[in-house]
Amino acid sequence: MTPTIDPKSALAASASFLRGHELLALARELPASIDLPPEQRDRFEKALAEGFDSAFVFPSTAVQKVHFEAMVKQLAGAPAFGLPKSEQYEAPWVPDLWALKTSPARNRPMGPYILLYRTTSFPRETRDRSAPDLDRLFAPKDWNGLAVPEYLVIQRILVEKNGNHRFDIYIADATRSQWQWLLDSRLPSGVVMAFWNPKKCRVEISVAPEAVNSARRGAHPTVVIPVG
Repeated sequence: MTPTIDPKSALAASASFLRGHELLALARELPASIDLPPEQRDRFEKALAEGFDSAFVFPSTAVQKVHFEAMVKQLAGAPAFGLPKSEQYEAPWVPDLWALKTSPARNRPMGPYILLYRTTSFPRETRDRSAPDLDRLFAPKDWNGLAVPEYLVIQRILVEKNGNHRFDIYIADATRSQWQWLLDSRLPSGVVMAFWNPKKCRVEISVAPEAVNSARRGAHPTVVIPVG
């Protein structure tokens, strides 16, 4: 069944999520309302038909940069109500914090935007592929990847929904590991990647050369729709 999501409900849910996680400054930068023009509305509907079952409205990437440290703290470090101790957050491991904050996200508009994503595991065909391979896979479909702030939001949404970290868990079993490229965050040293480390109970975000690949790693496709 096609998910019953729309821009208006996504905006309301996004604002509520940000306020509920003490990110009020981000919530205040969201648009007061959304009225997509026909072309963008068609892309939204097409994304639903392609299996994208959730949407989040983000403020501009400039605003995300200003509040990047707060996003890391509140989304990847603050306790999550109702989770067992084995799933609770220890301090995240983000060795390139400043570089990640200041690096531009690829293919994002200047202002606010809707990000459509899937709550399921990343596609099997994205496993064991390099970042350039995935760019070539996504481009004909007009798909993007994730950027770091988007990953932080979706990771938190889904751990609270699922009660565990299966969205991004790193494990030895290559058929179940959800170690993932964040294709739209890149540094001079390579492409950003992230996962939940179950042994250390923490989110880990680092960088790898773009040409490497692993059967345990893949990437989530997204659809980006400018607002306004």
